[in-house]
Amino acid sequence: MNKYISIILVGLFFSCRQEPKVIKPTKVDSFNNGFFILCEGTFGAGNASVSYFDKSKNQIFNDIFKSNNEFPLGDQAQSFSYFGNKIYIVVQNSQKIEVVDAFNFKLSNTIQSDLIGSPRYFVGATPTVGYVSDWQSNGVIKVNLSSGKAEQLIATGEDPEQMYLLDNQLFVCNSGYSSLNSKDSTVAIIDIISNQLISKINVGQRPEKLLKDFVGQLWVSCKGVKKYDDNGNIDPSKSSAGSFWVVNPISKMAIQKYVFSNTEFTPENMVFSNDKRWMFYTYEGSVYKSSLTTNAFVPEKILTKSAYGLAIDAENGDLIVCIEQGYTSKGKIEIYYQSSDGSYLKKEEQTVGILPNGILFRE
Repeated sequence: MNKYISIILVGLFFSCRQEPKVIKPTKVDSFNNGFFILCEGTFGAGNASVSYFDKSKNQIFNDIFKSNNEFPLGDQAQSFSYFGNKIYIVVQNSQKIEVVDAFNFKLSNTIQSDLIGSPRYFVGATPTVGYVSDWQSNGVIKVNLSSGKAEQLIATGEDPEQMYLLDNQLFVCNSGYSSLNSKDSTVAIIDIISNQLISKINVGQRPEKLLKDFVGQLWVSCKGVKKYDDNGNIDPSKSSAGSFWVVNPISKMAIQKYVFSNTEFTPENMVFSNDKRWMFYTYEGSVYKSSLTTNAFVPEKILTKSAYGLAIDAENGDLIVCIEQGYTSKGKIEIYYQSSDGSYLKKEEQTVGILPNGILFRE
């Protein structure tokens, strides 16, 4: 009798034991009221991802590329941009640009080429033409958006970074970032009709990003060069300070600059308010803003917080802060609104993927 009871009990134990559940990312079918968050992922781990914050539901959806396409995004997502109802996701260490439909996030195309070795940023020009900045090529690559083929390399300078298209002219920051001895400090200009380099503008060292303000001037954010001592610490005496430069796109000349005093830190994550009259950026572990409507550049600290990325909500002007929590841990976003007394108060916090570095609104 006891023998049979033991057999029954063992059978019940194994029949009731459940297999470990595999948690799949929640599939999202609609992206109509929110924004996308690009998560860089751990370098070499192939765990880059995209999250989506639905503002109407007050809910975050993580890893939506994988959930909507059944395969992972790739290794090191550097940037993404919206153009022609598509989102172009630049995956640097996978040497590709994944193109998804902006309304359902389904894959439309993958852009890959022997010319594309270390892609950084994408800009769309026409329905059939786009441009990709590429560190390995030290130039910008013209891409056929219909076929996904790379057609032409246009040499610009060392380690081209972000670009801005204005009146058939593509302005390109030559950062020289991957070389400690680089002295490139120029913004290259490409005529996209002839696809030829036509000019270069001298700015501060390591230019990284440019944006157009409310009067049509281009602001260039420059990181400066950091030199290190034998212990791996920044040597202030041998380093150069970061800076902001104002460029007139018509005369193609730098007309104004603001140079920071501390050579140990770098201004980063420059974004503009929706009316393009205010600049937001990070510096010395804090978030600052400055008016662009006056000749004097006066920094105002608004948050004591280190940010891996910044954005302004395209609908209501809220400040969105991307925060990294280690190179292998999930990051988060924090959303701040400006109160009546001018201070910025947190109204939302969400956990996202590893190393969130950018925010994108569908236009």
